[in-house]
Amino acid sequence: MVCNIMKTYKISPNYLRFFLDISTIYEAYGYEGCDCEYTELCSLNFANRNSVRRWVNKYLRPLFQEYSPARQLRIKESFRYGLNFWSDETLRRCADDWLDGTNATSVRQRCQEIWNDLFDGEYSGIDDAAAYETIETESNDPFNNWNGKKPVG
Repeated sequence: MVCNIMKTYKISPNYLRFFLDISTIYEAYGYEGCDCEYTELCSLNFANRNSVRRWVNKYLRPLFQEYSPARQLRIKESFRYGLNFWSDETLRRCADDWLDGTNATSVRQRCQEIWNDLFDGEYSGIDDAAAYETIETESNDPFNNWNGKKPVG
């Protein structure tokens, strides 16, 4: 008897929104001098592709790498699913802080740029949409263990 067990990815727009929210990056790195870095982030021109790339590589990627493999997977697969199936409005709610205020760059294009920078150009397509399950999560803490400190898992 052959048993085909398919891996199901648990996804949520709130996983991606929580990860991309600039204020949670600030709170996660609650170390000396963070105010300066937060000020730098808030002053970046997100209409400038190089500014987005710099921030992803300097802050977003290290934060992602500190998460547990399970949390990384939920964020990454939510991001992948979002790029393929979510509406622009849903993506906008997830990545609002990163958007180009001039509207020269669409929300979908900006999210694809962030994906490419964060995951070194890894393929973002989905071969089997049935492998994804959208779950309900709290919008303010989808992982239920934030507590205002550096993420633990």
